[in-house]
Amino acid sequence: MIPIDILIAEDEPAHVAFIRRSLRTDSQDFSFRVAADLRSCRHELRQCPPAILLLDLNLPDGNALELLKELGAETPYPILVMTAGGSEILAVEALKSGALDYIVKSPEIYDDLGRIIKRALRERRTREEYREAVRALRASEEKYRLLFQEFNGLLNAVSDSLMLIDPDMKVLWSNRAAAASLDIEPEQMVGHTCYSLIRKRDAQCDACVVTKTIATRQNQHIVDSRDNGQIWDNRTFPLLDDKGNVIKIISMKRDITEQKRLQDEAARSSRLAVLGELSAGVAHEINNPNALILYNSEMLQDFLQVLLPHLQESAEQVTDELIGGLDVAELLEEIPRMAGSIHDSARRIKQIVDDLRDFTRQDLLHQEAFVDLNQIATTCVRLVNNVAVRATDHFNVNLGKDLPPLSGVQGRLEQVVINLLINACQALTNRSQKITLATHCCERRKQLFLTVSDEGKGIPADILEHIVEPFVTTRRQEGGTGLGLSVSSRIVKEHHGTLTFSSTPGQGTIATLTLPAVKDPTHDH
Repeated sequence: MIPIDILIAEDEPAHVAFIRRSLRTDSQDFSFRVAADLRSCRHELRQCPPAILLLDLNLPDGNALELLKELGAETPYPILVMTAGGSEILAVEALKSGALDYIVKSPEIYDDLGRIIKRALRERRTREEYREAVRALRASEEKYRLLFQEFNGLLNAVSDSLMLIDPDMKVLWSNRAAAASLDIEPEQMVGHTCYSLIRKRDAQCDACVVTKTIATRQNQHIVDSRDNGQIWDNRTFPLLDDKGNVIKIISMKRDITEQKRLQDEAARSSRLAVLGELSAGVAHEINNPNALILYNSEMLQDFLQVLLPHLQESAEQVTDELIGGLDVAELLEEIPRMAGSIHDSARRIKQIVDDLRDFTRQDLLHQEAFVDLNQIATTCVRLVNNVAVRATDHFNVNLGKDLPPLSGVQGRLEQVVINLLINACQALTNRSQKITLATHCCERRKQLFLTVSDEGKGIPADILEHIVEPFVTTRRQEGGTGLGLSVSSRIVKEHHGTLTFSSTPGQGTIATLTLPAVKDPTHDH
């Protein structure tokens, strides 16, 4: 057992002897150091703090209260002040100055000194544990205060409207986005009902999503169109107690007006793209037979110029025979007009075909400009996102950093990338298969690359070598026209690039779009 180190500040040797003798029979071992004055006591305390200090109130070189005030109340050891005469005033002063206890010297006190010392040590430990607990509590409170600030800051940084609502429809908390949508401060929302704040109503809204959440205890989702033309995506999530009762509701609202507009524009663009592909297909199908008609009609007119004089000589000998309801003279007059009409009609058809071809080539942004390949990729990913999320759980986008620009028509290049992404989605057979879109440039920064890879069913070798030819498709039974990649290939060629494909049936396909970069003066070559 380690002895308890006692420092006795006492100038009377007899009292020191009494203390030693009273503790000799205690079950606990004690070790003693003695200081006969305040100077010696201070020295001992600096050299080695004791387990406990027994401090006489009056010492030759001063009053112990001076030392107590110097040491303060947070000493690592308990201090017991001793005096020969009891004084409540001195006792209170000693305790205020940092002493743990105040004892009056007497034979009875000395006999009980071991217990007093142990009690003082226990009390000191209790006080230290309490102080440590208080410090830990304050540190914990500070930690959670910082966490709350960070969490609150995070929620305030979210652009979505977030509110915490109780079952009485009263707002308990809101982030800044929710308050900003109402042009007030978050604190002004607390305590008010959500319907009075948002709808300016005195009663709950019809088909309220919060009410549905309270009734069903399940997440709810609706799209809400407001009178001002805004469209909001509303979602609610219940917080349940241990009995399954709804105690609070998280309300999340998102303004999807712009998103909806972009979706509508994408849908219109998609319909225009389909119309363009249809026009290209019709033009291609009509052009071949019409070219034959046009050629043959020209030949027929040349033949008639040679044959008509001979037919007129023969017609003079045959005057009463009817052909197709016409006599020979009438027929000879009508044949040149019929041949000319056929030729003129074929030319009109050719003009219509040319117009259709021009239509499929035109673009709203027909003027070339410097464009960013990453911006094209990002726009296309956003536009096909709905198709992608229905096709796969693994849609990855890896964009190269600091790519040089390229010269081209952004809308037409987007048409190419969208087509590649949609083809990749349609090639997948289950949602676990991946689609990856990536961009990068070559080391010398002269060429840009965009790849779309999928883990789908792949393309058979006999189709792969003709994949960019018109009307070549692996989805003929699903309604594929085989024009998408043909049009895309033509657009890429117009931009002086290439579109290539590599594929392994059953393992997937990689489409690689290569485009020339514009000379970038900010980099060395």
